[in-house]
Amino acid sequence: MKEDIVKFSIDGISYGILICFELRFKELWKQLEGADIILIPARWGKPRKRHLEILSQALAIMNQTFVIVSNSADDDMASSSTIISPWGETYLNDNLECLEQKLNFKEIRKSRRMINMN
Repeated sequence: MKEDIVKFSIDGISYGILICFELRFKELWKQLEGADIILIPARWGKPRKRHLEILSQALAIMNQTFVIVSNSADDDMASSSTIISPWGETYLNDNLECLEQKLNFKEIRKSRRMINMN
C-alpha cells in the first residue's frame, strides 16, 4: 500500500495524520515513526468502538508517541475521542465536550530511551 501520509512540524513538534480507516493499516504506522504526535480524525461507528480504542493504543505504544483521536460523537458513532501517551495510558472522553490534557514531551524521549526500537 502506497499512501501519501501527511507529516508536518510546528514549533519543533512533529505531527503525523492518519485519517479514519487508515488506522487499520499497520504499514502506514511505520511511515509515521518519529512523529511526536499522531492525529486521527475519525468517524467510527459503535460496532467498532473497541477496535478504534485498541488500535489507537497499540499505535501509541508501537510508535512511542502521543496519539490524539477525535471521533464523531453523533448518535450512531462510537465517540471515544482520546489522548494516548507513549506508554499506552488513555484519557478518554465519550462526551460532546472538549477533551484537554497537558502533554509531557519528556515521556516520548523517556519511552524511546527505555525501549529502544532501533
